[in-house]
Order: sequence, then structure tokens, then C-alpha cells
Amino acid sequence: MEELVSLGVSAAMVVLGLIFVWREWLARSEARRIKPIRARVIFVDREESGSKSYAWFVETHYDVPGHGELVHRRGFTEEGPAILWQRLHREGSEHDVVPNPLDPGSAFMPGELKAVDWPLLVALGVASALAGWTTWVVARTWHLE
Repeated sequence: MEELVSLGVSAAMVVLGLIFVWREWLARSEARRIKPIRARVIFVDREESGSKSYAWFVETHYDVPGHGELVHRRGFTEEGPAILWQRLHREGSEHDVVPNPLDPGSAFMPGELKAVDWPLLVALGVASALAGWTTWVVARTWHLE
């Protein structure tokens, strides 16, 4: 019985992970259809996250005509590119942004929508492998009982 509970918890975690990855993919695919909007930077903040995949994050707030304030958050593996991004997107500068259709307070950069999001693909692969493994273990457990 304990094995089935732990497998149920594992399966629920995998399903939630797949839902998160699917939602992110859906937001990006819908955003590709939206024309970029010229927006003015009103605030930029760089912070260290402590994570190994993205050690630094730069959060940029844009004043987007017709949408109000939208936030873009970008992760970097090293501090150097994060500093460069922060300097290129200084307060008062203008850049093209694409509003996120599934999250009204956030935005994408047009270049992000063209590039492959490797962490997202890795997360999808890991979640799919875990889903397959969990299904195999549950089927095997039921077969042995």
C-alpha cells in the first residue's frame, strides 16, 4: 500500500510538471502570432538566484502602450551577460516586447520566441521519462499482486 501512495505522489508531481511545461509552450506559441510592441523601460533589477542552471536573473519592467506595465524576467548562467543585459535595457530605453497572452502581467522578447528554450525541453524530457517510468512501475506492481 505504501508503494502505491508513493507512486501516486510521484505520478501527481509528473502530471503537474507536464501541465507547467505544456502551459509555457502554449503561451510561447500563441505569443508568436502577436506583433511586437515598442515599449519603454521603467525599471531594471539584477539579482543572484543561487541556482546552477540560472545563477542570475534580470527583471525588466516595461511601460507597454495599451497593456500597462509588463515584466520580463530573463535568466543567465553567469553575471557578465546579466550585467550586459541590464546595461542594454537601462531605464528610459525602448525595446520591442510581446505581451504574454496567458499571463497578463508578463512579456516576452521577440528573440526569445524564435530561439529554442533548452531548459523547457529538458524539463519536458525528464517529465516524460518520469511519467513513463511511473506507468511502468504501477503496471508492474499491479501485475505482481
